[in-house]
Amino acid sequence: MTVRKLPLYIEDTNYLLLGIHHSIETFQLAFFLNSFLGIQLQRTSEDVAKTSQEFFQVYEHEDVLRQQNWQLFSNKSFQDPDPSRFKTLFEQSPIVSYLVPEKKEIDSFLKFTAGSISMENCLEIVRKIPQISACYQISLQHLKSKNNLIFG
Repeated sequence: MTVRKLPLYIEDTNYLLLGIHHSIETFQLAFFLNSFLGIQLQRTSEDVAKTSQEFFQVYEHEDVLRQQNWQLFSNKSFQDPDPSRFKTLFEQSPIVSYLVPEKKEIDSFLKFTAGSISMENCLEIVRKIPQISACYQISLQHLKSKNNLIFG
């Protein structure tokens, strides 16, 4: 009798993904996106946990009228390698992990469903935020860890 294994693959490519480079905290970015895009991103009650020590901030907004869902999430998580040991200023070096490891240069991702706003319009609006150094569309077809982006 042959054993057949079927891989579990969830395909949810019904969304657009924007990679954002910024010099501010994620909550500040959420504030600016709310102001410029006219949405209401709010911090979720639970962060996304990749492992027991890797947590990534998530902000969500569901626009029922425009039938759009928005998610902003950080790509970086910082952990203290030895929290019990006191360190001087120069000994502090946190361990950085990434939600999407192949896109380490990106600070945050904005994931949204195409409703009343297109990717071009969204890019045009987001690029007006002075604290953002760069933003661009991420191709989901070439993203190896796109299953990390499917949650909640």
